[in-house]
Amino acid sequence: MVQLYVLHWSRPDCLGILGWWFPWLMRSELLHLAYAVYMLGGLYHFRRQSYHKAWITATHLQSFHLIEHVLLLTQLLLALNQQASVVCGLNELNCILFIT
Repeated sequence: MVQLYVLHWSRPDCLGILGWWFPWLMRSELLHLAYAVYMLGGLYHFRRQSYHKAWITATHLQSFHLIEHVLLLTQLLLALNQQASVVCGLNELNCILFIT
């Protein structure tokens, strides 16, 4: 969001901190989905050992994140470009989902 609205970069150039060094990593939806699955597996593993509220919350948030990326990958594979039809872009949507 800072890169987009404060630094006034174009949307394709707003890749985050890791995107400065590894731009291919930010453009690979399949790799991001695989990482989300790996992270969810780790959270489920730790959740079984500790039923602390923070682990449960993190697991629920990561589950939502995984669903988000499954939908994005499905949209990519089916060549459905719905970005033009939404009110806010992907950057704003991720910010809203992160805050809530």
